[in-house]
Amino acid sequence: TAITTILVTHDLHEATVLGNRIGILRHGELLQLASHQEVFAHPASEKIAAIVGMDNRIPGVVEAVTNGMTKVRIDRAVATVMGRFEPGAQVILCIRPEDLRLGRCRGSENDSTRTNCLEAKVGRISPWMAQYRIALKSSEHRLVALISKASFDELRLQAGDEVVASFALEAVHVIGPRGV
Repeated sequence: TAITTILVTHDLHEATVLGNRIGILRHGELLQLASHQEVFAHPASEKIAAIVGMDNRIPGVVEAVTNGMTKVRIDRAVATVMGRFEPGAQVILCIRPEDLRLGRCRGSENDSTRTNCLEAKVGRISPWMAQYRIALKSSEHRLVALISKASFDELRLQAGDEVVASFALEAVHVIGPRGV
């Protein structure tokens, strides 16, 4: 027989390993209750996204919607995301650090007008277990990328370097205007 248990933890890994469902509480208010897959991949609000480690939360404005794909203006770039939102709607693009890919700037080949690419400058570089946590600053936003040691060695990144941060369409969770 199944036994219902409530475990209170701040350890996100522990919650995913031990729980069938995860409830996110903030100041005594239940913000979201769902499977760990749902909570971590599709947080219901920007607050929840911050709690579950979606460090990259980029505000944007919907420009157009075509065939279920939405074009969102972020900084001086355009992102294509899945979903249907009204043109003019303000949205938040949520991207996990491990879903940002970094590449070197190479003139027009990596132009910031390309879809799902942001030009950024490398800030702090932190070794983080078997990976490197790279703090980035785009024209208007702070971003975080988590890259493998092999990628770090290949890119030879240093603070102050200019890079292009890109992300796959599937890596973006969009929080619409009704997100808390």
